[in-house]
Amino acid sequence: MYGASAGKTEVVRLLLQNHPNMNLQNLDDYKAIDFASNIEVLRLRKNATK
Repeated sequence: MYGASAGKTEVVRLLLQNHPNMNLQNLDDYKAIDFASNIEVLRLRKNATK
């Protein structure tokens, strides 16, 4: 979630290549996609579920 919220595109890309649990949520029931800080992070995260 930090990578998504901080706009760390390369970190997000690397994490997604290692098959993360896409359903993890924080204590407030938010997922990483909810914190996407730029369009590229959002695009990477959305494409990972296809």
